[in-house]
Amino acid sequence: MKPLFKDKEVKKELDKYSFTMYDYDQDTDIAKKYKIRYLPTMVFKKGNSIIERKTGGVSKTKLLEILKKNSR
Repeated sequence: MKPLFKDKEVKKELDKYSFTMYDYDQDTDIAKKYKIRYLPTMVFKKGNSIIERKTGGVSKTKLLEILKKNSR
């Protein structure tokens, strides 16, 4: 998924978010907090609420769809 986050179109949408990427092996406290068992997992939050969770790889089209939907 890392190369996809660097895509120009995806990056433009990600810039609307406070985006942080964590390393599962190094950030075990975060993995536990969000109950992450499978990789990759994306967690979308608004305030303190999780508004969407996506486990597994996604295409550029699907990622853009998720980002645009949740940026509203």
